[in-house]
Amino acid sequence: MSWAILLGFLGNIAWPAAVVSLILLFRTQISDAIDRAREFEGPADLKLTLDPRHVEQIVAEGRAENAPASEVAQRIVEQAVVDKRELRILRALLGEQTGRAMHGYRGPFYRPSLDSLMSEGMVQFNQGKYFLTDKGRAAVREHLMPLLNEK
Repeated sequence: MSWAILLGFLGNIAWPAAVVSLILLFRTQISDAIDRAREFEGPADLKLTLDPRHVEQIVAEGRAENAPASEVAQRIVEQAVVDKRELRILRALLGEQTGRAMHGYRGPFYRPSLDSLMSEGMVQFNQGKYFLTDKGRAAVREHLMPLLNEK
Protein backbone atom coordinates (compact mmCIF):
# COMPACT_ATOMS: atom_id res chain seq x y z
CA MET A 1 0.00 0.00 0.00
CA SER A 2 2.79 2.44 0.82
CA TRP A 3 4.44 1.81 -2.59
CA ALA A 4 1.20 2.71 -4.34
CA ILE A 5 0.92 5.94 -2.38
CA LEU A 6 4.56 6.79 -3.09
CA LEU A 7 4.16 6.09 -6.82
CA GLY A 8 0.96 8.12 -6.91
CA PHE A 9 2.69 11.02 -5.18
CA LEU A 10 5.65 10.89 -7.57
CA GLY A 11 3.27 10.77 -10.53
CA ASN A 12 1.45 13.85 -9.29
CA ILE A 13 4.60 15.95 -8.83
CA ALA A 14 6.53 14.80 -11.91
CA TRP A 15 5.11 17.32 -14.42
CA PRO A 16 5.20 20.36 -12.12
CA ALA A 17 8.75 19.48 -11.10
CA ALA A 18 9.79 19.14 -14.74
CA VAL A 19 8.24 22.51 -15.64
CA VAL A 20 9.87 24.26 -12.69
CA SER A 21 13.22 22.66 -13.55
CA LEU A 22 12.97 23.83 -17.17
CA ILE A 23 12.03 27.34 -16.10
CA LEU A 24 14.98 27.49 -13.71
CA LEU A 25 17.33 26.02 -16.30
CA PHE A 26 16.29 28.45 -19.06
CA ARG A 27 15.36 31.46 -16.93
CA THR A 28 17.76 33.89 -18.63
CA GLN A 29 16.59 32.88 -22.10
CA ILE A 30 12.94 33.17 -21.03
CA SER A 31 13.60 36.56 -19.45
CA ASP A 32 15.35 37.79 -22.61
CA ALA A 33 12.46 36.59 -24.78
CA ILE A 34 9.93 38.37 -22.58
CA ASP A 35 12.02 41.55 -22.67
CA ARG A 36 12.02 41.44 -26.47
CA ALA A 37 8.26 40.86 -26.67
CA ARG A 38 6.83 44.33 -26.99
CA GLU A 39 3.82 43.74 -29.21
CA PHE A 40 0.91 41.46 -28.53
CA GLU A 41 -1.99 40.61 -30.82
CA GLY A 42 -5.40 39.60 -29.63
CA PRO A 43 -8.87 38.96 -31.01
CA ALA A 44 -10.63 41.42 -33.32
CA ASP A 45 -7.41 42.91 -34.71
CA LEU A 46 -6.38 44.07 -31.24
CA LYS A 47 -2.70 45.03 -31.14
CA LEU A 48 -1.11 46.26 -27.95
CA THR A 49 2.41 47.56 -27.55
CA LEU A 50 4.41 47.89 -24.36
CA ASP A 51 6.47 51.02 -23.86
CA PRO A 52 9.70 49.50 -22.49
CA ARG A 53 10.91 52.73 -20.86
CA HIS A 54 7.64 53.11 -19.02
CA VAL A 55 7.69 49.44 -17.94
CA GLU A 56 11.20 49.86 -16.50
CA GLN A 57 10.10 52.97 -14.63
CA ILE A 58 7.04 51.21 -13.17
CA VAL A 59 9.11 48.20 -12.10
CA ALA A 60 11.70 50.46 -10.43
CA GLU A 61 8.96 52.34 -8.58
CA GLY A 62 7.40 49.04 -7.51
CA ARG A 63 10.72 47.83 -6.13
CA ALA A 64 11.27 51.09 -4.27
CA GLU A 65 7.80 50.83 -2.73
CA ASN A 66 8.20 47.06 -2.11
CA ALA A 67 4.86 46.62 -3.93
CA PRO A 68 3.54 43.12 -4.62
CA ALA A 69 4.13 41.75 -8.12
CA SER A 70 0.40 41.66 -8.87
CA GLU A 71 0.12 45.39 -8.16
CA VAL A 72 3.14 46.18 -10.36
CA ALA A 73 1.65 44.05 -13.15
CA GLN A 74 -1.63 45.93 -12.85
CA ARG A 75 0.22 49.25 -13.09
CA ILE A 76 1.99 48.04 -16.23
CA VAL A 77 -1.31 47.09 -17.83
CA GLU A 78 -2.91 50.40 -16.88
CA GLN A 79 0.01 52.70 -17.70
CA ALA A 80 2.50 51.12 -20.10
CA VAL A 81 0.30 49.30 -22.58
CA VAL A 82 -0.11 51.42 -25.68
CA ASP A 83 -2.95 50.88 -28.15
CA LYS A 84 -1.70 52.21 -31.49
CA ARG A 85 -5.25 52.97 -32.57
CA GLU A 86 -5.73 55.21 -29.57
CA LEU A 87 -2.52 57.05 -30.42
CA ARG A 88 -3.70 57.57 -34.01
CA ILE A 89 -6.96 59.05 -32.76
CA LEU A 90 -5.17 61.33 -30.31
CA ARG A 91 -2.77 62.52 -33.01
CA ALA A 92 -5.68 63.12 -35.39
CA LEU A 93 -7.30 65.42 -32.84
CA LEU A 94 -4.11 67.31 -32.00
CA GLY A 95 -4.47 70.98 -32.91
CA GLU A 96 -8.17 70.69 -33.78
CA GLN A 97 -9.51 73.71 -31.89
CA THR A 98 -12.99 73.46 -33.44
CA GLY A 99 -13.21 69.68 -33.06
CA ARG A 100 -13.34 67.00 -35.69
CA ALA A 101 -16.16 64.77 -36.94
CA MET A 102 -13.94 61.65 -37.02
CA HIS A 103 -16.16 59.77 -39.49
CA GLY A 104 -13.32 57.42 -40.41
CA TYR A 105 -12.80 56.47 -36.78
CA ARG A 106 -16.39 55.55 -35.99
CA GLY A 107 -16.25 52.19 -37.79
CA PRO A 108 -15.70 48.81 -36.11
CA PHE A 109 -11.89 48.98 -36.41
CA TYR A 110 -11.38 52.19 -34.41
CA ARG A 111 -14.63 52.44 -32.45
CA PRO A 112 -13.47 50.45 -29.38
CA SER A 113 -10.38 52.64 -29.10
CA LEU A 114 -12.41 55.81 -29.50
CA ASP A 115 -14.83 54.64 -26.82
CA SER A 116 -11.91 53.77 -24.54
CA LEU A 117 -10.40 57.25 -24.96
CA MET A 118 -13.75 58.81 -24.15
CA SER A 119 -14.20 56.67 -21.04
CA GLU A 120 -10.67 57.60 -19.88
CA GLY A 121 -11.51 61.28 -20.28
CA MET A 122 -8.96 61.97 -23.01
CA VAL A 123 -11.51 62.71 -25.72
CA GLN A 124 -14.94 64.29 -25.44
CA PHE A 125 -17.84 64.40 -27.88
CA ASN A 126 -19.76 67.64 -28.23
CA GLN A 127 -22.20 68.77 -30.95
CA GLY A 128 -21.20 66.03 -33.40
CA LYS A 129 -17.46 66.58 -33.04
CA TYR A 130 -14.65 65.09 -31.00
CA PHE A 131 -12.21 67.19 -28.98
CA LEU A 132 -9.04 66.47 -27.02
CA THR A 133 -9.29 67.16 -23.32
CA ASP A 134 -6.36 68.44 -21.26
CA LYS A 135 -5.65 64.85 -20.26
CA GLY A 136 -5.65 63.80 -23.93
CA ARG A 137 -3.27 66.63 -24.88
CA ALA A 138 -0.92 65.56 -22.09
CA ALA A 139 -1.01 61.96 -23.36
CA VAL A 140 -0.19 63.09 -26.91
CA ARG A 141 2.64 65.26 -25.62
CA GLU A 142 4.03 62.37 -23.58
CA HIS A 143 3.91 60.12 -26.64
CA LEU A 144 5.31 62.59 -29.17
CA MET A 145 8.20 64.08 -27.16
CA PRO A 146 10.41 60.97 -27.27
CA LEU A 147 9.73 60.66 -30.99
CA LEU A 148 10.64 64.29 -31.65
CA ASN A 149 13.82 64.01 -29.58
CA GLU A 150 15.13 60.99 -31.54
CA LYS A 151 18.07 61.62 -33.85
